[in-house]
Amino acid sequence: MSIQPRQVKNKKDENHVPTHKPGTVYDVFISYKDANGNRHTYGKRGFATKSLAMQHEAEMFVTLNRSGSRKYYNATLGEYLQDWLAEYAYNYLAPSTYQGYLSCFRQHIMPSIGSIKLRKVTASDIDKICTEMMHQGYAVSSQRHAYRVLSVSLEHARKHGYIDVNPVRNSFARFKITKRADEPYSISEVRKLLDAVSDPQMHFIVMLAALYGLRRGEIYGLQIQDIDLENHCFTVSQQLACCAERKRTGSILAPLKTSTSYRTLPITDLTYPCFVRQVEMRSGSSASGLLITQPDGQPYSVSHLSEHFPLLLESLQFRKIRFHDLRRSAATNMHELTGDYLTIGAILGHSFKGITVALDIPACVPEIIGQYITLKDSRKQYVLEAYHKAVYS
Repeated sequence: MSIQPRQVKNKKDENHVPTHKPGTVYDVFISYKDANGNRHTYGKRGFATKSLAMQHEAEMFVTLNRSGSRKYYNATLGEYLQDWLAEYAYNYLAPSTYQGYLSCFRQHIMPSIGSIKLRKVTASDIDKICTEMMHQGYAVSSQRHAYRVLSVSLEHARKHGYIDVNPVRNSFARFKITKRADEPYSISEVRKLLDAVSDPQMHFIVMLAALYGLRRGEIYGLQIQDIDLENHCFTVSQQLACCAERKRTGSILAPLKTSTSYRTLPITDLTYPCFVRQVEMRSGSSASGLLITQPDGQPYSVSHLSEHFPLLLESLQFRKIRFHDLRRSAATNMHELTGDYLTIGAILGHSFKGITVALDIPACVPEIIGQYITLKDSRKQYVLEAYHKAVYS
């Protein structure tokens, strides 16, 4: 491979328009072997800049040499995806994302088209997976996820020269509009739910989600040391790790989703007895120090609530919602009572930038936000007390 400069009397610019001035252009020459091992030379002349020549050189080197293509020339899609998961996804994706990709590969992609040769996967094969999942009753979000797994992994194969074209780009798969999310619980429904849940620990879990808006991982990741009963506050500083992250790090706890998720929240007078009861129940009974555990002291899995919360609602004959919708209920109800979206965002662990973007607020109010942040801690107390009083009244 080489890039050679050359002087010309009439140089053309990047759009191949003559400048009528002398200058330097760059020629690209590449030596490569064909599939039979015969050596050839490729050349293209007249690039206006060296960067354009280098870019073309890199693209053509992959296309002509097919170093990557030979590696997976006879491999199946399943064999390639296994390597991609191990070499790329495991090292560069978040553990929870990796776990989702691995699960999708095992449940949907491998049984359907995993045995097809990588180089022979077509757009119709991609459409086949989406159609099968639709007929089997999978949610639109699951269909989109399988589509994305294939799109990302096969795009890597294309860039490395294993395939010429990413077949996902030519797919005709279309997804029906996802149904509207279930309406969050109103204040009266939250009150009735808390009254109906008799198990003390489940009552505490529902209270943290419905009254404080904690995520399920944050709830299960709370430790006894995070609860400061003396100062009437608790800290959200970690979350329960998913299975993939536990295997990778050996720890049952993991960092929070974002830096803004780290937060300290006040314990109101109305919720204080719940915190006291839970701390007394778990003090000394869990070697991990977790505030919420199984009866034998072992931590739950992050999927526990998603699986068991619908059964709880069914047994209590409550309107069906996801467990995460309790977090939405907390945000909605606090906003209806106070309209204080910035404080509510701080309580839920959202960033101010994300809140302003979501609400289409101009980014020209940094001074106002800066003055507001100084009142944030006292405002948390006000907003939570207003909401909790409305629920427990």
